[in-house]
Amino acid sequence: MSLATTTHPAGRLTRRILFIGGEVRPVTPRLSALLLALPAIGGSLDAITFLRMITALGPQVEQNPFAVWLMTNFGVSPMLALKGLSVFIAWRICLVIAKRQPGLAIATALIIHDLGLFGAFTNLLSVPISI
Repeated sequence: MSLATTTHPAGRLTRRILFIGGEVRPVTPRLSALLLALPAIGGSLDAITFLRMITALGPQVEQNPFAVWLMTNFGVSPMLALKGLSVFIAWRICLVIAKRQPGLAIATALIIHDLGLFGAFTNLLSVPISI
């Protein structure tokens, strides 16, 4: 961390704190919305296909033993709450990254989005197709 002194356009000196990885910038509302939308879309598709898989085949089809235990003891609601919480945590992490590296934050949000799409795809693979 170091201090950098620059001249403001109005003529006065300003100080900015510089960190490794660039200076801290405010996150614009547009970037914040993008960083929320990408994980939310992937997480929503994963949750919807998860519900379809569970209603068609039962909770035993899930490969995660913690998820099976949670669903058999408490129902599906805690699993959906955890999926929503994971989207919120992913968004907050992306916002922290975006203050210094906006491009890296967008790439992180895209990776999280793709993980949600992968989860949705694997959920759909386990459900039999009925026409």
